[in-house]
Amino acid sequence: MRCIMTAVIFFIIVLTVGCSTTYPPKPTGWSAFPSRPISDLITKAAVVSPELKVARLKYIEKKQSEFSEIMTVIDKKLDDLRRTADKNSALTLWTGGAGIASGVAATTLAVASPANVVWVAGLSAFGTGVLTFQTRAALEGYSRDAVARVYNKTITKIQKATSQIGADFEFLRQYVDLTGAAFDKRAGELDGRIVSL
Repeated sequence: MRCIMTAVIFFIIVLTVGCSTTYPPKPTGWSAFPSRPISDLITKAAVVSPELKVARLKYIEKKQSEFSEIMTVIDKKLDDLRRTADKNSALTLWTGGAGIASGVAATTLAVASPANVVWVAGLSAFGTGVLTFQTRAALEGYSRDAVARVYNKTITKIQKATSQIGADFEFLRQYVDLTGAAFDKRAGELDGRIVSL
């Protein structure tokens, strides 16, 4: 009996000591995590050496000048496309006009006298040849419409690439003095985008 009494007393002591310890309330939701402003986290990030920062800034300047040179070349090419469109338009107008004029002349000569049959045949053949040339030129891409399609596709591609390249430059400027692979990864993507122009 004494053993049972000792066990009960021991059990009561353990319960009272164990239950008397107070614990702070368990936090729930976002309050469970200590909060710090994001700007504080950025200032705690490791900073690169001054030499690497200078090298990165030179890299950004170099890529901006390359991009500027490429955009100058692209502007010249777009001007060439406009001139080509104008030439093709003039070619289409002149050949179309020559074909129509020869058809009108052949009809007028046929109505004027049946003796002009040789001239009518010659002018009709010339008109047919000119209009066939015009159709074939259009099929081969020598038309204003064909050049306009190339011009519009080029403009769309350049606009999309330019906006992405601008975002790349902004990202690189923000991460120029921070460690990690983010700067190098984005720089590689920028190189690819500039080359693809």
